[in-house]
Amino acid sequence: HGWTAGLIDGEGCVTLTGRTEKTPRASVVVSVTSIDPYMIPKLAALCGGKTHRVVFKEPKHAPQNGWRLTSRWACRALCEWLTPVCIVKHQQTALVAEFCRLRMGHYGDTYTEREIEIFRQVAVLNRRKGPHRMMLK
Repeated sequence: HGWTAGLIDGEGCVTLTGRTEKTPRASVVVSVTSIDPYMIPKLAALCGGKTHRVVFKEPKHAPQNGWRLTSRWACRALCEWLTPVCIVKHQQTALVAEFCRLRMGHYGDTYTEREIEIFRQVAVLNRRKGPHRMMLK
């Protein structure tokens, strides 16, 4: 679905979470948050994952609906599908897909240099704002 790709590329987050120092524990996460009550259940129906609702204490913030996909297998398949069609998150989806491929069948706290490098590259990409993020090499 082009709708899914556009939603994740525009409103989503494709990332690796955890620590990368002496004891790295990387987790894969693809997520979207929206105030629209219909998009998130549709996304979950198409891609799997879990939904949640966020209600803020401040009345000026509207309640939000969230979706998260954390299965390494599912994130790999989704990121491989998204990579050729994403514009803003093209690099993140490519790197996360590669990370998932490298980690398949590997569990525990031992990470290769390439896996740690991918983790750090994704973190840098997700800290950058605006269209210049695509120029990061």
